[in-house]
Amino acid sequence: ANREDLSVFMLDRDWSVISDYPTNTPESILCPSHLAYVIYTSGSTGKPKGVLVSHVSLLNFILSMVDRLEMKGIKSFLSVTTFTFDIFYLELFSPLLLGAKVIVLDSNSIRDGDHFISAIADYSPDFMQATPSTWQMLVDHGWDNREGVTILTGGEALKESLKNRLTTISNRVWNLYGPTETTIWVTAQQLDFLSSVTIGMPVSNTSLYILNDQEHLLPIGVVG
Repeated sequence: ANREDLSVFMLDRDWSVISDYPTNTPESILCPSHLAYVIYTSGSTGKPKGVLVSHVSLLNFILSMVDRLEMKGIKSFLSVTTFTFDIFYLELFSPLLLGAKVIVLDSNSIRDGDHFISAIADYSPDFMQATPSTWQMLVDHGWDNREGVTILTGGEALKESLKNRLTTISNRVWNLYGPTETTIWVTAQQLDFLSSVTIGMPVSNTSLYILNDQEHLLPIGVVG
C-alpha cells in the first residue's frame, strides 16, 4: 500500500480518536490447518518452489524441540540465523514460548570470529543454533565454550573432526536434520566424542522411511 492509503495514529495526539475503537480482543478464526508461512526452496531440483507450512506443523515442531532438547528452564537463546531461513523459527518461538529471552546478534558480529566470541561471552546464552561452518569458524578462532552453551548444529553435514572438537568443549551437542518440506528439523541426535555422527531419531508425530533406489521400503539395518 502507498503511505497515502495508511491510517496513521500519533499516540500522544490522537487519544480522542483511539478511544472510539473497541477494547475487546478481536475474535480469532485461526485454525490449526491454516497457513503459518510460505518459504521457497529449490530442494534437490534446482527449481524454486513455495512450501506451505501450517500452524499445526510449526507448533508440533516447536513443542517437539522443546521436549527433545530439554529446553524447559532456559533463560536465553542467542539467535544468529537470518530470519529468511526457516530454522530461525526455533530460535524465535521456542524461547518465547518458555518465557525466555531471544538475543538477536547483529550480522557484523556473526561474520567476525573474534567479535562473535566476545558476544557469546557477553550474553552467555543457554542455547545457540548454527551451521557446522559457523561452529567451525568459532572453534578455529579459539572459542572454548566457557559459557556452557548447548550447541545445536544443522543445515549441513557435520564432519567427525568438528563433532570431536565440539563434544570436547560441551556435553550437550545436538545434530539436527530436516528438509524444508517436512517443517524444519525432523530428527535430532545428541552427540558424544566416542560415537559417530548420525541424524538421530524422528521428532514427535513424525516417521522416517529408509528406501532403496527404486523407492521400496528397506528392512531394519539395511543401508538406503
